[in-house]
Amino acid sequence: MVNFPPELFGRLENYVYRLIDPATGSTFYVGRGVKNRCFSHVDAARRRIAALETEGDLLTAEDGKFSVIKSILNRNEDAVSSYIDMV
Repeated sequence: MVNFPPELFGRLENYVYRLIDPATGSTFYVGRGVKNRCFSHVDAARRRIAALETEGDLLTAEDGKFSVIKSILNRNEDAVSSYIDMV
């Protein structure tokens, strides 16, 4: 999992972030975070993809955020861009 650098993490409280598709530059999710929350979506999507591969159709329902992250990962792009605004 990607994390904020320690020198920033200690000063970081609440913030607003958006997840951006690197191919299109479009925002597909906006959230409010604390600590390393903005990085957790990609990790959760990777776990969900692994579960889909092992459990088959048990987890077929896809929400919009998951679908976009899965598409980005399928394109072999390294990261979902995150832009953070401090609140």
